[in-house]
Amino acid sequence: MSQLFSLTDFGAKPDTVAIQTEIFQHALDAAREAGGGEVIVPAGHFVIGSIRIYSHTTLRLSAGTHLEASPRIADFTSFGNRTHLAYAQEPFYIKDWHLPADYFHALICAYDAEDIAVIGAPGATIDGCDLRDDDGEEGFRGPMTLVFSAVKNLTLRGYTVVRSANWAHVIDSCENVQIRNIEVRGGHDGFNLHHSHHIELSNCTLRTGDDCLAGYDVHDLTVANTFMNSACNNMRLGGVDLVFINDTFLAPAAYPHRSSGRHDTLNAFMYYSLDKDSGEDGKNVSFSHCTLVGLDQLMYVHFGQQWALQTHYPLRDIRFEDTTITAMHQTAIAMGEGEPLTVTFKNVTITDAPTPFLTTDASATVVLENVDCGKGVTFETANGPRSLSGVVERVTL
Repeated sequence: MSQLFSLTDFGAKPDTVAIQTEIFQHALDAAREAGGGEVIVPAGHFVIGSIRIYSHTTLRLSAGTHLEASPRIADFTSFGNRTHLAYAQEPFYIKDWHLPADYFHALICAYDAEDIAVIGAPGATIDGCDLRDDDGEEGFRGPMTLVFSAVKNLTLRGYTVVRSANWAHVIDSCENVQIRNIEVRGGHDGFNLHHSHHIELSNCTLRTGDDCLAGYDVHDLTVANTFMNSACNNMRLGGVDLVFINDTFLAPAAYPHRSSGRHDTLNAFMYYSLDKDSGEDGKNVSFSHCTLVGLDQLMYVHFGQQWALQTHYPLRDIRFEDTTITAMHQTAIAMGEGEPLTVTFKNVTITDAPTPFLTTDASATVVLENVDCGKGVTFETANGPRSLSGVVERVTL
């Protein structure tokens, strides 16, 4: 049985404005010295700066725990660690995106570790307080909420993140990640998954002020039974074996985009393959038994577009199966620009579609199999427009 470390035994006091970072860290350090264990946070309100979890340790949030970001930017650190994202070291992006030197500072951090868990009982909340940093990314973003970098065997479950001052979760170069029953409300991105492998995300509710899911060089990701409501993209992703099952994508967004103030969702899927970073051709992206309603676009794939961060490796295929696509507002884009791309719709219903519904170039092939196009859906291909109605048994465009 793992050892238990109660924050109250280390002097933590709930429901005070005092900043209790050192107390939290003492408990986590004690778990580290013992070879691991569970650090238990009682119910109540606690203000903290950055705390670091070490290997074989669970941070367990009790029902009614509320962790709140310190109002002082100086209380946040990355503990001397640097992100594995190459763009964060690239002068162009540092200048263009106004990236701070301590880019991955956060409330809760773990680096180069294994067997880490953050588990919340019902009502446990982690609050980023929309903390502003004039020297931060874009000149206003504050610290991340949770950062896990190069962690093997990571479990996240049961808590809610609110008002994240930057990304709610950074999952950078991690392996074997299980995420369940997490809620994100407001803030920026819900989960960033750069360079991470073997991820299961299920039964989550993501209402974000930026992308729900983001990241490139992502391998073996399954997202199931999850609700996504974004003021940017439901996902901006690149990688291999990205699978979405029984998910719901609904617009408009409950929370505004942090920079523009808009509430519309741009895309269900926007491809992401940034130069300066490792990776390989994107492939096996699939949506099955999903419902998509009211988004601006179904997808945006346009290889070679610098502004869209799609310049490194092309996407080869994306598939929609047993899925309903309703009330898209703008034309979806699937352009390979000389790189072969296949878009497949199988057992799909498309209603209230824009005209055209999808635009492709000569590099892209669209396959429709048992697709209900209702009163009419138009596809704009390199050979001109093609309008289809009723149930289309099989057509290749």
